[in-house]
Order: sequence, then C-alpha cells, then structure tokens
Amino acid sequence: MNKRLHNHFGFTLVELMVVVVIVGLLAIIAVPLMRASTDKATTSEILGVISTVNSAGAQTYAENLEDLSGKSDLSHLQSAGYLTLADFDGTFFAMSDYSSWNFSERGKVLSVSVGDWDVNWSVSGAYICTKR
Repeated sequence: MNKRLHNHFGFTLVELMVVVVIVGLLAIIAVPLMRASTDKATTSEILGVISTVNSAGAQTYAENLEDLSGKSDLSHLQSAGYLTLADFDGTFFAMSDYSSWNFSERGKVLSVSVGDWDVNWSVSGAYICTKR
C-alpha cells in the first residue's frame, strides 16, 4: 500500500499576488498622508521660531525703542541677548537655514525664507507658509 502524504507548505502564487496588491494599495493611501503630516510639522516648527523671534523683536522695541525695519538678519537680537542658537534647534531646520528676515518697525516678522519655504505675514494677520 502506497500512501501519499500531501503536506502543503507555503502559499500559492494567487495568494501572494493578493497580498502584494493589498500592500500596494495601502502604500498608495499612506504615502501622501505621511507627506502632508511632514509638511504640517515643518510649518509648525517654522511658526514656532517666528513666534520666538517676534517676542524678541517686541522686547527689543519695548526696552530700547529700536526700529527694526530694514534689518535682514538676527545679529542685533543675538548680540543683545534676546535670542540664542538654542532657539533655532529644530528637527527640520537650523539657524543657518533662516534668511532674508524682514521686520516691521516694532519688531514683528513680516517675511522670512527658510530652506525651500517662504513665510509671509498676510493682511488677515496670519502667516502663510508656501513651499517653493
């Protein structure tokens, strides 16, 4: 008596193809969501730094009545002790990534370039972050 034992190990090609299709569909959905989350985190970091610089600029104006319009860097705020390098330590950008600062006379940041982002103060009173 010859008995054949049929032990099935592994998956069929059809089962593997179904798994590949499902993983591909999940990737198509997940990647754009993760990219949007990264952009949100980046803009949050930028706005946090701008808030810190706004506070330093307002303090400079309040204590010294110094007109900050026309200043394009932060050296005057750093030398006065209102800002430190630690204020710019972030996940996405370092202090060297921030450039082209534009201030109002009372120390409000009107615009700044950060890496490949441009940030501008809008008429409605909010910052608009746009990626180049």
